[in-house]
Amino acid sequence: MRAWAQSSQDVLIENVFIRSDDDSIAVKGQYPSVDTANLVVRDSVLWNQRFGNCMEIGLCHPLPPKTRGKSALGRVFFMFCRLSCWHSCGRQNC
Repeated sequence: MRAWAQSSQDVLIENVFIRSDDDSIAVKGQYPSVDTANLVVRDSVLWNQRFGNCMEIGLCHPLPPKTRGKSALGRVFFMFCRLSCWHSCGRQNC
């Protein structure tokens, strides 16, 4: 299952268990003319196996700076989540 959206608004993710080899949840603004806002992740378990992070938040614009719009990334909340991360060193949180 591939669940993702680009430049989303008004998103609620709750009561999930995500175990992944890369970023469990990545919040990025992809389109320069659309804000990414009002995202809530709560009461969930995010377990990252080998690469990436349990959560990643940032802007990702494929366009050169002069052609970008004025999109914003805001109101992103992770509440009451349990995070676990295992990296290639074989230990937790190394």
